[in-house]
Amino acid sequence: MKQHYHNICIVGAGRVGTALAVALHKRGHRICAVISHTRRSAQKLSRLVGSPLTSYSIRSMPVDCDVAIIAVPDGQIKIVAREIARLKRKSFASLLVVHTSGIHTAEILSPLAKKGAHTASIHPIQTFPAKAYRADLTNGIFYGIDASGKSVSEAKKLVAALGGNAIVVPRDLKPLYHSLCVFSSGHLVAVLDAVAGLAKKFKFKKSWQEVLGPLILTAVRNAFHESPSDALTGPIARGDIATVRAHLASLRKRSPELVALYRTLGLHEAEMAVKRRAMTRKTFGQMKRLLA
Repeated sequence: MKQHYHNICIVGAGRVGTALAVALHKRGHRICAVISHTRRSAQKLSRLVGSPLTSYSIRSMPVDCDVAIIAVPDGQIKIVAREIARLKRKSFASLLVVHTSGIHTAEILSPLAKKGAHTASIHPIQTFPAKAYRADLTNGIFYGIDASGKSVSEAKKLVAALGGNAIVVPRDLKPLYHSLCVFSSGHLVAVLDAVAGLAKKFKFKKSWQEVLGPLILTAVRNAFHESPSDALTGPIARGDIATVRAHLASLRKRSPELVALYRTLGLHEAEMAVKRRAMTRKTFGQMKRLLA
């Protein structure tokens, strides 16, 4: 039987808090309160999900709240947990408190666990843009969860209520897990920013997305459907020392801020090429010296 929640409190009305609140609301769960230090975002989210209570203080959290989702910046989670733990409730045992941080484990909610509440971290493996918000971005996504004992099953029920899938992240690997997510999102965006910056130097009549989009999307598609190793192409993968040297010389002259990024990514490409035996050890040595 699916869990149905009647009294969910959202603490933090930013991108993540908004996405999760809307996802729960659309699946028939009731958001009973939205609490945020930012008045405008709290009011906007309350209107979106029909919340009867909008507040700027944890002390306003309804006593009958059965789920509290803490979607605040990482540095504020411990403070919020302590504030919730100080609230007067008949029983904390009926309360599930989760935070959405990718780096912190459920241990940061220990003040609440000591009171008897179920505590967990549920980190959505998704990025939520500030502009052009889309409610479908949570459909079927995965959540990295961390919890102990019975809280594991409670966290999985909440993820199911969100329409998502749960994967349990070993507590000692949480920072590594979060770096994986950064590679999958922020680092990719950083590379695209480099692409956009370089493209400006050519003053194309079309946007960089139109000109380079087919190349980018095909490379990503090949990496997904085959493997990153099989999808790898270009002068570094071919061991073309002269071309790479020319690239570096041009970047030093025209875009020196991208030289370090080119070298770092290029060295990883060379290591990939060696692993798939597309580059000899001798050529790899030359490429490594050039890129180091």
